[in-house]
Amino acid sequence: MESSVRSQLKQAKGALDKKDYNAALAGCKGVLKEDPGCYEALVIVGKAAFGLHEYKQAEAAYQRASGLDPNRALAWQGLAELYAETGQWDQATQAFSTLATIAYASPNPELHTRGPGFLWRCGDAAMKAGLPAEAEPCWRKLLAETPEDHPEHLKLLCLLADAQLELEAAELQGRIGEQLLLLSQGLLESSSEAAVKDAVEAEWAKEILESNSSAVTLRQIITAAPPSPEYAHYYSSYLRRLRTAVYAAPPQSMERHSRRAEVLHFALATMRGTSASGVPGGCCSMAPFEAALAMLEVEGNVAGAAAAATSLDATPHHAVSAAEHAGARAVAEAVGGGHAAPDMGIRGAGAELQLCAVEQVAKRLAHAFPWCPAASVHLALCLRRRSGSAARTTALVRPSDQKPAPGRRAATAPDNTTNLNVLETRHMAMVIKHLPAGARRRRLIKCLHHGLHQGGAGASSAAGWLAIAELLLKEGAAEAALDAAKQGLSYLAARDLLGHEALIQADLLLKLAAGRALAAMGGVPPPGSAGYTDVWVYQALMQGAEARAAQQQALQEAPEPAGPPHLAPHQQDGQHLSSIQEGHEGASSRDASSKDERATKDTAKHGRSHAQLMAAAEAEAWL
Repeated sequence: MESSVRSQLKQAKGALDKKDYNAALAGCKGVLKEDPGCYEALVIVGKAAFGLHEYKQAEAAYQRASGLDPNRALAWQGLAELYAETGQWDQATQAFSTLATIAYASPNPELHTRGPGFLWRCGDAAMKAGLPAEAEPCWRKLLAETPEDHPEHLKLLCLLADAQLELEAAELQGRIGEQLLLLSQGLLESSSEAAVKDAVEAEWAKEILESNSSAVTLRQIITAAPPSPEYAHYYSSYLRRLRTAVYAAPPQSMERHSRRAEVLHFALATMRGTSASGVPGGCCSMAPFEAALAMLEVEGNVAGAAAAATSLDATPHHAVSAAEHAGARAVAEAVGGGHAAPDMGIRGAGAELQLCAVEQVAKRLAHAFPWCPAASVHLALCLRRRSGSAARTTALVRPSDQKPAPGRRAATAPDNTTNLNVLETRHMAMVIKHLPAGARRRRLIKCLHHGLHQGGAGASSAAGWLAIAELLLKEGAAEAALDAAKQGLSYLAARDLLGHEALIQADLLLKLAAGRALAAMGGVPPPGSAGYTDVWVYQALMQGAEARAAQQQALQEAPEPAGPPHLAPHQQDGQHLSSIQEGHEGASSRDASSKDERATKDTAKHGRSHAQLMAAAEAEAWL
């Protein structure tokens, strides 16, 4: 009987090798009649049925075989391949895990060497099944067995990072859900879901950066690989964690300043397009440029330089300080990879004028990603600043003939972006120098609107809204200028609600622009008129419900003052509202002393000039 079974098994194996699956099944039937527990016959039945796409029959045969001898690999391998073929990734993960365990424990050298391959398949199946917790230990074990100079080491780091990022995203959503539940039950002080989410994300990002989790893996990837398309996702993930963790520190603290500096340093390093170890590859993401611009804008406001950087009306002749020279040089070296900054075409009014840090980043963004909303906004701001601070405008931007860095792909616009949008940003600066002042302002307004009004994809910039408001005032469009100032103030109010750094200079200048617009329109609309509600809406955003109620009560009790006279063009260009002050000749001395006292206190607290604060106080009186 034993010889007959062996003969039939041999014939079945031969038929299986020839892919004659029906013959193999027929041969194994006789074997199983004589020996129902024949492991080899059950495996052959499974393989033949799999070849015939009879998956249920194959699964039943493999399961019987694995039950007879759980420590043999053939049946488990058949099951794993069957589940992978049919997309049953949960079962495939379990089968490959068991198979890897058997292979690693086997004294058979041939089977033992196949263990890492089975473990890789296990991790891949787990990721496809949505089980990153099952995949992470697979990648960790494989990394521990793989030398750092092995070609697969970087690939394993990326796979491990993918699993960790999915795990952390699920953990973050769980934390947010818990806090929102507490908010709905009235157990949290915050009244905004967005503020709760931002606070949770900030604490979570801080923990991630300080723990042995994805942050460590991402740093290893960043050290070994450039921010090319294959690895840009990991750079963006790390940058996003750095930016989010900034808000875990108290506002206006040195810790928050240090975190912003870390974000800026990493963003500038990413813009160079090389890995931390110097491997070239090019930067294919807008994220580091946008992050650098955001950090520089905040730092400028905190340092008190925003008035010069964002508003030419407030400071029409801005001299670059030694600190700005040093900062620009440091950023230029960072952008240029430690060498002289590449000539991307932006030039100042004089050869001796150092480009500021914002311009260094903005010109690179406009050159590499001209369709980016932030490129439109910041290029327009740079052009406005340069043209306004010079006696006459010279060539501000010219097309660059630089070739991409080695290994870098040429930047291409998204499919849904028209060539007109790209040309609008890239070549606007070439033609603006030839335009008269009025046409130049209109062109800048168009470019700023293009970047700020793109739905959810538009750029977020208080400086952009301020520039639009001031340019519209020069064009005589006071109502549109007021609307732009209101949108800028609303953006600042949203930042405050989320616990972001207060942009005090931008807030001051936006209120000044709003006051000038209201003055040009004839003052605050009377109660009950169409414009009255809108004025109070954004005033409530900026000063809170209590201040709003107090001012409304004051308006009801006090006689309504006459509207201020229309501002002449030369008066609109001043830093403070002398015409508005003239319109308040009937105001009480007590109100004037109150405003002066408030301005003096703010000067001591924030270091602002008395003239600026008096102008803001006048603007707030009309708001």
